[in-house]
Amino acid sequence: MLVSKQPEWFGIYSSEKISFILCSTIFCVLICKWIYHIVIPVNLLTFWDAISSRKSIVFLVISTVSFIPFIGEGVHVGEDIGEQVKSSLQWINGEVSAPNIILEPKREDLAIDEANWSLRPPGASILPAIGMLFDLSLGQSIKIGLFLCSITGGIGWLLLFERINISKQLIFMLAIMLGLKLTSSVDHFATANIILFALTPWFIILSLRISDKFGNSKLSLTGYLGIALFLFALGSFAWVKLSGLIVAGTIGASIFLCF
Repeated sequence: MLVSKQPEWFGIYSSEKISFILCSTIFCVLICKWIYHIVIPVNLLTFWDAISSRKSIVFLVISTVSFIPFIGEGVHVGEDIGEQVKSSLQWINGEVSAPNIILEPKREDLAIDEANWSLRPPGASILPAIGMLFDLSLGQSIKIGLFLCSITGGIGWLLLFERINISKQLIFMLAIMLGLKLTSSVDHFATANIILFALTPWFIILSLRISDKFGNSKLSLTGYLGIALFLFALGSFAWVKLSGLIVAGTIGASIFLCF
């Protein structure tokens, strides 16, 4: 803790602060002793063990309930990807030929519009465009896209945690936290990280399966083609966000550690 403005004890703390430190220490010790002597009923342990095995259902229920209050709310778009989101709307309206191509005033003559390809990867412009193909509004498309990415990523991470043998009780707690996190994910579209969140666990699971299948055996032509196709798909991370190359490189390198 910082030194008090008017220290009275040891030239560091005031009486109020030293009293708070002592009381907090005593309180924490008493709480620890009390928790140590708690006896959890067998019925409660049985119920906890049973519900922990239904982590995916709990995650879906919490995510859906968390999403309901935001159905009628607006969506905030970050300034970094604002132009890309606008390009999606321009594409649906037939003003440009593809998402991520932005119709904007020409620098030499502001009275003339010209179409330019955004230097950012097109992931942030593709996400809202998919929903608008089904006659949804821009806001609805973004919100549903964020919701589906959160659901897909959440289930993927839970399966990955199970794959690496984390206890089901801990995974159950993570499922609750991931479901509650959705409330901060569906009303704010600031970056394309939500797409990487959805893709990353599934690619890690696939890389683990590839390592298990080919790690201790001689690769056939089919095996080489499968790994090449997987690495090619990993390259799609760069079309989502440039920083996704770091994730893709890490996942791709993990395969070769098993050979």
